[in-house]
Amino acid sequence: MSSSSLSVGISIVRSVAGVGILAMPYALRQAGYVPATVLFVLVWGMSTRTMIQVCQCALALNRSMTPFIAFDGHSSLGSTNLLSFDPKTELIYNDDGEDDVVTIVEICAKAFGKTRGTIFALGALLPAQWVVAVNYMIFLGDNTSRAFLGNISSESILLCVTLVLCLLCAPRSTEALVYTSLFGNVAFVSGFGIILYYALFQHSSVAQNMSAFQGINGSFEAYGILIFGFSAHAEALAVLTSASSTARRNIGNIILTVQTFLLALFLIFSFSVYAAFGNATQAITFDNLPQSNVLIQTVRICMTLMVATTYPLTMAPFFQVIEESFVDAGDTCTRISSRSFIIFTTLAGAYLCGHSFGPVVALGGGVGAILVFVIPPICHSVMFPAENRGTWSKWANLLTGLVGGIGGLLFSLLGGFYDITSHGSTHPSLSPQAPLTTLLSLKNIH
Repeated sequence: MSSSSLSVGISIVRSVAGVGILAMPYALRQAGYVPATVLFVLVWGMSTRTMIQVCQCALALNRSMTPFIAFDGHSSLGSTNLLSFDPKTELIYNDDGEDDVVTIVEICAKAFGKTRGTIFALGALLPAQWVVAVNYMIFLGDNTSRAFLGNISSESILLCVTLVLCLLCAPRSTEALVYTSLFGNVAFVSGFGIILYYALFQHSSVAQNMSAFQGINGSFEAYGILIFGFSAHAEALAVLTSASSTARRNIGNIILTVQTFLLALFLIFSFSVYAAFGNATQAITFDNLPQSNVLIQTVRICMTLMVATTYPLTMAPFFQVIEESFVDAGDTCTRISSRSFIIFTTLAGAYLCGHSFGPVVALGGGVGAILVFVIPPICHSVMFPAENRGTWSKWANLLTGLVGGIGGLLFSLLGGFYDITSHGSTHPSLSPQAPLTTLLSLKNIH
């Protein structure tokens, strides 16, 4: 069944709105509200443009979405306007709702050739997914431990969670977990609403403690957090699969509208929480709320369940690549063993980073910056050369790749690692001290 423009927009909102939003007020605290506001607008603009580009590439690539009638005699999906297809061509699409999902890997393979494109895409995709999974691990351990009022250590919880994740990831198909999305949406909206309500109405404002500027390393970290929060390009491709022909033709306008709405929502949420808690704002904003409130703790547990069921869906492409290369299709034992090993590597990553949810969100944004800001402009330029010949398009693509991709990678990694390794046990979200901090401290002593 095809989805209308409204349904597509709502689905994209659901895709972008993830746990990374919980760290956005922390990004304001780290950078100061002036640099953070600039970064919000910068990341919003770049991510909106590249999300439109990657969706246009997918429409061109999927043959079942390719126009079979064009009044001007051409079958190109390109147009001079990134936000909409040329209405003069009156493109007509198949509308049977049975299209296959076009992936980033397939788009790169089309643009660069099968071998080079696949290597390029996977080299950007797999590390990004692994860091996201590490971030989920940290959230699961810390958030669940707080839900039990700290009576169970996050390390013990993480070990138990890892065993559960091994069971959830064991089946070859993740189809059953897709139906948990409704529960996840309710849990997320409830958590988001409770945090915003408490910040606005149940906590005296300490806006005078808000800092306009912080250190440059905090701005770097905030950059990575915001890249992580606005990035949902692969999810947008999945949403595009069930879109109606009208929604596909207007996908640029839909994405622009959705991203603008999310920019306003994220700014309201981030400034409200930062104004309420000032420099005490935590990376997991639930930590700023009362720990004895039963409703808040219940929502915490629901958020934990949401993330736990999202983990297998996030790692599914990672598993698929490994298994297609090294595991026989019928070898169930090897498949389960390889998946369990990968899951335990994310546990090790979470343990090394300690309780560093905010910094690891920044690392996730940095590692994913190439996937989000470099690959889409390049692929779009190759697949739509006529659209990218103009001076404005060339400069926009170049600056997006340099500032968003290369800059995002370097600055976010620098800011994230600096926060993990420099603050140690004095950092409010790093107690006890992260093992990675301890290792680097010992290295400096010797």
